[in-house]
Amino acid sequence: MTAVDLQHGSATDVGHVRAVNEDSFLTAPPVFVVADGMGGHAGGDVASAMVVAELGKLGDALLEPRAAARSVLAALERCQVRLREYAEGQGHRGPSIHAGTTVVVAMLVRGEDGTRWLLANLGDSRVYGLGPGGWTRSASTTPWSRSSWTPGGSPPSRRSTTRSVT
Repeated sequence: MTAVDLQHGSATDVGHVRAVNEDSFLTAPPVFVVADGMGGHAGGDVASAMVVAELGKLGDALLEPRAAARSVLAALERCQVRLREYAEGQGHRGPSIHAGTTVVVAMLVRGEDGTRWLLANLGDSRVYGLGPGGWTRSASTTPWSRSSWTPGGSPPSRRSTTRSVT
């Protein structure tokens, strides 16, 4: 297993437009999450907090890439159910559900060739990495994508689009 020297920081700010901060984040190695609550929708703050809480349950063990991807997808599916239940409890049904968030996940995984990053994005949030060639967008702009990236290496060339969660 390749050791990773990991340094991280995090902060968020409500800004000047909204009274409530609709963004949430998690920095709990090996899991890192940024959830950007959908502004203008009732419950963006609830949705982002819910996603961060659910992904925070993934634990602190390094999983192999496929198990990690299944775990992230299962957590996002649980969030979708919880958000639907929340919205229905607020009187919203069907396509009028208003609680929503985009999410970016970066999770260290145990690959055959050492430690790698599993990257996932849902919605229009994106993942960027700093590699030998500078900053590079690492994930596709599709609604749900995941890829694997070696820490400090070049961005992934293979991407897998599996589903969109709305």
